[in-house]
Amino acid sequence: MRFYEKFIINVLNKGAVPKLMAFIMDGNRRYAVSHGRKKFEGHGSGFESLKKTLEWCMELGVKEVSVFAFSIDNFQREKEEVDVLMELARDKLKEISENNEFLQKNGVKTTIIGNLELAPQDVRDTMDLVMKRTEKNTNLQLNICFCYDFTYEIERAIELYHKEKENKEKSKEEDSAEEARIAREILSKHMLIKTEPDILVRTSNEIRFSNFMLSQCCSSMVCFLKENWPEMSILSMLKIILQYQAQEKSLKQLRTHLDDYERKEILAQKKPVAAA
Repeated sequence: MRFYEKFIINVLNKGAVPKLMAFIMDGNRRYAVSHGRKKFEGHGSGFESLKKTLEWCMELGVKEVSVFAFSIDNFQREKEEVDVLMELARDKLKEISENNEFLQKNGVKTTIIGNLELAPQDVRDTMDLVMKRTEKNTNLQLNICFCYDFTYEIERAIELYHKEKENKEKSKEEDSAEEARIAREILSKHMLIKTEPDILVRTSNEIRFSNFMLSQCCSSMVCFLKENWPEMSILSMLKIILQYQAQEKSLKQLRTHLDDYERKEILAQKKPVAAA
């Protein structure tokens, strides 16, 4: 890491820093076109940008990072580009999970999340290998969302919720408030990502969520950057963290308010109805 990067990180660490971050890594293709290259060639640059960003996150003390690597909708792209993305995932993930390589050297535990049955078998085998190799790492939790979108995640959670509910007998003493609480707990248990990011970052000047972690990010701060993902720099991270530090108190107040509102709703449902 360069001297000026360390300096900026040391300055940022004087203030509040998010512990959980999420990134929509957008703009690889635009970056490639702007540099006179084929669209699919930008994904390799995007992978290197991910490694740099994870290094900065670890230096800042971030504990969990979730990234949107490949959407289910991306299968609609040209076959050549999809094949390149699958090969990149297979080869690069295997490479950086080797001993003394990026994931192992930095203690990054990697979980790959999504409808992985849609990926080729050799890619799935590599993903299983990476998760096995890194399962005991503790410095950073990396969630790679691959063959993912939130529609798949919530439909899967609801299906598993109904299966679990069918296997349980409803208690006669269970009121509607308690039933709602249990339903929320069961549904949350079956979500692929169970944590709520402090901040969601999207690059490439696009102002949309693209069906990514919609439930988990409902009370997260959102930061939209103009630069394409391969153009991420320490100055990009500076903008992200400074925006977070400016809004951190408001974010905490919002989450406290939402927690209080939920508790009041539960208590209101438990109150007995007055006799007419």
